[in-house]
Amino acid sequence: MSATQSYLQHHHSSTANHQATKTHKSTTPNPKMPYTTSPSDGAQLFYQDYAPAITPPPFHPNEAAAKSRPQLTLVFIHGWPMSSRMYEHLMLPLCETYRIRCVGIDRRGFGKSDWSGPNAKVGMSITYETFADDTVHVVERLGLGKFVFVAASMGCGETVLARERSETVRQHCKVSSWVRIQPYLTTFDELNL
Repeated sequence: MSATQSYLQHHHSSTANHQATKTHKSTTPNPKMPYTTSPSDGAQLFYQDYAPAITPPPFHPNEAAAKSRPQLTLVFIHGWPMSSRMYEHLMLPLCETYRIRCVGIDRRGFGKSDWSGPNAKVGMSITYETFADDTVHVVERLGLGKFVFVAASMGCGETVLARERSETVRQHCKVSSWVRIQPYLTTFDELNL
């Protein structure tokens, strides 16, 4: 086997293993995961769901993480013109070190999410309310218990509207943390949790 073939085989295997740790097994399996379909027009909405694994033990655990597993999810809403990838460098360490479930959503038209779906009506406007409704749909689809929105830039307004428009969000969202990103968060302390 050549060095290139060996690298490609290892890379493919590592990517598959990484992808397996990023998705959360739902009680109602979704074959299109990590996508969900927007009820407003059928657009495919991409999300990342980092759920803490039971094994292996936490990577670089701190004392608090070793004693308890937080029953909280952080839902990351990106700023313009980014995607959920702007938080990847935080989501995986928060999940693996602190055992916090982290969900990152690509707003429609950003990252891997569609701008509009097959059921869009001619002249249909995409508004902040549409973004908020999509966020509510993903949160409800995942059946999150207690969660915190972590948002930047235009994501902050989206979280306010999501809270205003959804009883589920009002019941389960304990707080919203709005962060300043230049261009990325560099430490966990910046989350102000």
